[in-house]
Amino acid sequence: MKPVKILGLTRHSPMGASSRVRSYQYEPFLTEAGFTVQWAPLLDQAYLEQLYTTRSRSTLKLINRYMQRLITLVTSKDIDLIWMEKECWPWVPAWFESIFIGLKRPLVVDYDDAIFHNYDTHPNPLVRAIWGNKIDAVMKRATVVTAGNAYLAQRANAAGAQRVEILPSVVDATEYQPRLFDSGSGYSVGWIGSPASQVLLEPLYGLLAEGLSDAGDRFVTIGAKFVEPLFASHQIMSWSKATEATEVARFDVGIMPVTDAPFERGKCGYKLIQYMASGVPVIASPVGVNTEIVRHGETGFLASTPAEWRTAISTLKSSPQLRQEMGRAGRARFEQQYSLQVVAPRLISIFRSVLEQKSG
Repeated sequence: MKPVKILGLTRHSPMGASSRVRSYQYEPFLTEAGFTVQWAPLLDQAYLEQLYTTRSRSTLKLINRYMQRLITLVTSKDIDLIWMEKECWPWVPAWFESIFIGLKRPLVVDYDDAIFHNYDTHPNPLVRAIWGNKIDAVMKRATVVTAGNAYLAQRANAAGAQRVEILPSVVDATEYQPRLFDSGSGYSVGWIGSPASQVLLEPLYGLLAEGLSDAGDRFVTIGAKFVEPLFASHQIMSWSKATEATEVARFDVGIMPVTDAPFERGKCGYKLIQYMASGVPVIASPVGVNTEIVRHGETGFLASTPAEWRTAISTLKSSPQLRQEMGRAGRARFEQQYSLQVVAPRLISIFRSVLEQKSG
């Protein structure tokens, strides 16, 4: 039987975290299920390497990438299903996208961020007028919208989407293994993320320096771009796909501070999933999906105020046994709900039902 052919319109190459997590890591499961994916990232490896290295964007290269996607849509043949991340072209009107992504082929659109707020809460009223409802139009046109959390799903339903499915962001249970607890000296609090999100750590600098001042204590950041350590116990680490799971498993505690704002309410708590998969207790702001992922007092703590953050950090520091118990509870919750092995069959089922609907 001929494999089902999917056109994967990702935002980034596998170098981009959101595309890697929400799309590329499913490929082995899709292949085994009889699907073949033709990947067509909007922003390729070369573009991302320049962006991450120099923090600059080339308008000429961006135009070229937009044109490459247009060519892909026009020339791709025998495509059974389009699987798109967020939108086809950022800042291009939905009506233009609909010309090339029409109703002839089923369209599954995935969201792990509230990117609609890039448009509908933009400070420029002209932007809000032109693009404010763009993502709603994309959602409404899709055969299925897959959303990383209830906040995003609610928006899709309000937009009139035909079908909405919640698929959390996940990690591979075979790559992330529970940490081996020991009674060694020192206490480490860790954070993993991108340079764009490291600003969320700023309100915690003082209390982290205060709470991690003993010999052997460490505050570890992976993926941030600090010029120099924030304080004596701060350890700066580069991100690597090959080492991230190993390094996260060395944390005693993983943290995810988030501001309570519209865009942040659409976050999917990926850091928390990484920590829990590693058997690491968590401390997180009670914003958006964090309140669903974290079971306060069981898998970690939810903390709103500086005082609550300080108490959570010191409580876990003082009790290795509590850290171990919470880590085990977090790993168990991960295995039940947030592993690639659990969610991949659900995605495959969605694709199959879409194709059955088309053939019917």
